[in-house]
Parts: sequence; structure tokens; C-alpha cells
Amino acid sequence: MNWNKQYKHQAWQKFKQRSYAEGARLVLSIASYLRGLLGDKEKPHHALHCKRLISDELGMLFRDQFNFVLKKDRYHKNVWFRHEGHWNDQGRLWAAEAALQYLEKNTSVHKTP
Repeated sequence: MNWNKQYKHQAWQKFKQRSYAEGARLVLSIASYLRGLLGDKEKPHHALHCKRLISDELGMLFRDQFNFVLKKDRYHKNVWFRHEGHWNDQGRLWAAEAALQYLEKNTSVHKTP
């Protein structure tokens, strides 16, 4: 495991533990911008693969929201802060909508830890 993945793994593990300690029943890992960064919308970006692996290792539900966001904003211009890749308010809202739609269709993932 490289240092970057190891650091993220540890950070997410602590986040998951803290979330459950505070009463969360489900912790999601959601991404959207990690596909198509290099112009190839069919081939997942390495960072997406890494995020999926960490989620699997920690038993967290992983959702790639790329297609959902693409339908809302074809060019992904309105989902991130201008100079960095984190979601702005609109991006977080769309990610939450997509996650809710998924959870409503897949009720079996609602598990208590």
C-alpha cells in the first residue's frame, strides 16, 4: 500500500468510527469527478480505483456519481469550487440526491453496524 493510500485509509477509518460513534447508521463514499478527467469517460481514473478499494476494505458503500452529475451538468462546470476539485454546494446537493435515489432503490444496504 503506498503512503497516500495508507494515509487515506487511516483517515477514512477514523471518520467511519467517529460517524458510527455519533449515531450514523451508514457511511457512504461518493465520487463523481474522478472519471473523465483525462478525456476518457469510460475508463476510471486511478484515484477512483483507489477510493473504491479503500471503501471495500473498510466495508463502506461506494457510489460513483459521475453519470448522475453528467446528466445534471454535462460539462461538470457547476459542481466544484473554481480552483480545486472538491464539490461546491451544488455538487454536494446533487451527490446527496443521487445517494438518496440509490438508497431508496436498494433498501438492503441500510444496515446498522
